[in-house]
Amino acid sequence: MRSFRSLLSPRDWLYSLSLLVPLSLYDLGLKSQQISQVRAHGLLATPTLLCSNLFFSVGFGLWWVALLALARRSPLRVWVRHLLQAGSLLYAVVLTGAHQYFAVTGASLDYDLIELAFISFGELKLVMASEVSLEGFAVVCGYFLFGPALLTLAAAQFGFLTDSGADSASERLAWCGLLVAVSLMLLALIPVASPLGKSFSRDPFLHLLVTAAQREGDDGTNDPAVSQGSIDATLVRRSPSKARNLVLVILESTGASSVTPYNQAMPTTPYLDELASNSLLVERAYSTVPHTSKALVSIICGIEPRPVRLIAEALPGLIPATCLPELLDGGGYRTVFFQSASEFFQDRRQLVANFGYQDFYPGESMKTRGFERANYFGFEDDVMLAPSRDWLEKKGDRPFFATYLTVTPHHQYLAPQRYGRVDFTEREEHNLYLNTIRYLDFFVKNLISQYQELGLYDDTVFVIVGDHGEAFGEHRRSKHDDVLYEEVMRIPFLIHAPGLFTGGRLSDRPASLLDVLPSAVDLLGFDIEPNHFPGSSVLSLPPERQLFFSCFHENKCLGRLDGFRKFIHYYDNQPDELFDLSADPGERENIADPNGADVRGWRAELREWRAGLEATYKQQHRDQIDLYVSDFRPTIQYPLDAVFAGRLALVGYDLDATKVKPGESFRITYHFQVLEPLPPTWRLVLEGWPEEGERGDDASVEPENIGHRPLSGLYRLRFWRPGQYVADTQTVTIPRNWPSSSFVVVMGFWNKRRAGWVRIRATQAVEEGLVSVAHISVQKTPTQ
Repeated sequence: MRSFRSLLSPRDWLYSLSLLVPLSLYDLGLKSQQISQVRAHGLLATPTLLCSNLFFSVGFGLWWVALLALARRSPLRVWVRHLLQAGSLLYAVVLTGAHQYFAVTGASLDYDLIELAFISFGELKLVMASEVSLEGFAVVCGYFLFGPALLTLAAAQFGFLTDSGADSASERLAWCGLLVAVSLMLLALIPVASPLGKSFSRDPFLHLLVTAAQREGDDGTNDPAVSQGSIDATLVRRSPSKARNLVLVILESTGASSVTPYNQAMPTTPYLDELASNSLLVERAYSTVPHTSKALVSIICGIEPRPVRLIAEALPGLIPATCLPELLDGGGYRTVFFQSASEFFQDRRQLVANFGYQDFYPGESMKTRGFERANYFGFEDDVMLAPSRDWLEKKGDRPFFATYLTVTPHHQYLAPQRYGRVDFTEREEHNLYLNTIRYLDFFVKNLISQYQELGLYDDTVFVIVGDHGEAFGEHRRSKHDDVLYEEVMRIPFLIHAPGLFTGGRLSDRPASLLDVLPSAVDLLGFDIEPNHFPGSSVLSLPPERQLFFSCFHENKCLGRLDGFRKFIHYYDNQPDELFDLSADPGERENIADPNGADVRGWRAELREWRAGLEATYKQQHRDQIDLYVSDFRPTIQYPLDAVFAGRLALVGYDLDATKVKPGESFRITYHFQVLEPLPPTWRLVLEGWPEEGERGDDASVEPENIGHRPLSGLYRLRFWRPGQYVADTQTVTIPRNWPSSSFVVVMGFWNKRRAGWVRIRATQAVEEGLVSVAHISVQKTPTQ
């Protein structure tokens, strides 16, 4: 006992225990709350689920005590204390974040989610701020930053701390402590059965370390797979009858069970229910991925999205299909996309451009005065009505395809009060969500009324579909991204074509978001040639088919529906599930035999399906890069000789115009030659400058930032290979208030690691690290 006490000085004992004991208790307390939230087991199961947290937190504490003991007489002691505090603070932050994430979603925080939060912090900061208790977070951080030091200082001031010597037995005990610490942390890895899988049974900090270690492992896409090829198609009109318009209304976060036509006990959408009485109602329609940007790919392009969390489809040319706007453009249609949400989340503007829409109206383009916030992404959906009317009145005589993406039901469920609120349930958050669905009913009614007022209603086909639903604890899960149960995956799908479905019609065969494109084309009187799309028109669905779907995040879950048999594969996190939806529509009884031949076959089938999708998108990516990258020097309109740090040469550029008016644009293509591998810390900087000597008295004019990602992010700098020539095209708009008669494109590379410009060798250098590229003459009108 004496040797144990002499491991550390009293000061170090007090300091370390005041860090580690509260940390362990905090860990166990949060886990106990999570177990209570799950409500799936009695008191006897609780200690088992706490084992990983107990073993890891005790092992973590013992590890640092042993290290501090070994460094007691060493100059490293101060550094070990600093690392102890930093490690404890990091542990506490991870515990807090993981607990909050679990409280909101019912899922475990892992490395991929942390990485996503850092990469997309600008997009997600409002989301995170809406869920994180800043006061609680500040208290936790404040204690682990200052609490132990203040306690130790107070004890020293009152004379409670006296130094004690260390002996050889103490050192041997410290080495034994390290061994025991490692053993405990290894014991924490032993999986414990839980309704939410291994990830739930693990200590959150340990789970973060495990998933980080697995990041470079098998992601499920290494199975042999062949690209399915891209789908290049055109439309052929079946008859010369008058062309009808197409309106696609996408209901954000709207599950079938939350709307009245599919759930008569849920009186949220009486107008949709009335509309369904003269519409085609697809009774069993399913999403492909429970995430909006991914679901849009299926709705508008008729294909499964890439099965990764990255919105790769928003990169130029990375959709391996001819999407509905482009198909209809070839048929003489005007196309427009409206959304009440911000254009900046997940690069929606580029995604919409990739779909082929001619016009795009995001929330930023709309007048929001008098409209309520719907959530952190945008305003209530009625904000789209005015720009919709304006566009429709100016559209001309051509038929059109208009898409409206709503946002009001998306989390954080602020439930605008324009049409009042109704009490649907006593659960506050769920009640707010159902009120956002009720709001959508008014929006759809207002939108269709607008078409009636403008005389467009009779000649328009309306397709109303959900992108995915929302979970509220039905299966101990909340939100939608990684939930494949019916409350999220089954969505409303309704087609209203005046005069066509009088009295209503019901389709009871399984359908998918993949069926939206072929259904719309069929109803407009076109055939697709050649038709290699995986979906079918809901007017003639096949009697037997298999539907496949996946979670938003990789390696979480894949799903398969065959008739009424629904199979969900969870990789190695938790047991796979099989439900008979005809007898068990609530998915309460898992009838999967984990060792059965059927289950093994379905697992293999799902992984093969996913691998085939990934191979298709990877091949599309390679094909697109080949359009801009060559091993041979291209013909260059304006040669240059600028070399950045001996690694990258700017060998010239092409211009489509040398004289441009303010407010107009020009296209410039930069031609690079890669000399050596490029560091990942380089960032391309592009600016527009007035010609030197033309600033006059207005020398304070700031350069115009014309920042641009090389190849729009399609081929990142770090992957450029020596010997390649890369052609990178950018569209630049001259500001309307540009002060000079010239516009000079200036280029440089900023090294983020060194916080300085990459050195340059060039005769056209204008400043350290910057080179003058193109000179554009700005043609001002007399009024300018």
